[in-house]
Amino acid sequence: MSTTAENYLADLGKEVLALAQEGPPETTNDGFQKGRQMAFYEVLSLMRQQANAFGLDDEALGLKDVDLEELLR
Repeated sequence: MSTTAENYLADLGKEVLALAQEGPPETTNDGFQKGRQMAFYEVLSLMRQQANAFGLDDEALGLKDVDLEELLR
């Protein structure tokens, strides 16, 4: 894989994870926030599944040692 693609994947994973870990905006209701967290979980889970299918590990995505289940708590 090219260095550009590797950097893209690592940055994308880290950026999406950072968004997922942000606290809710003050104007956001609880139901919206739960839906938002579920959406981030689904995106990160799909990224992880596809990366694994292509022989990439979690480190390549910037998700090493990340427990995605924590996003749902």
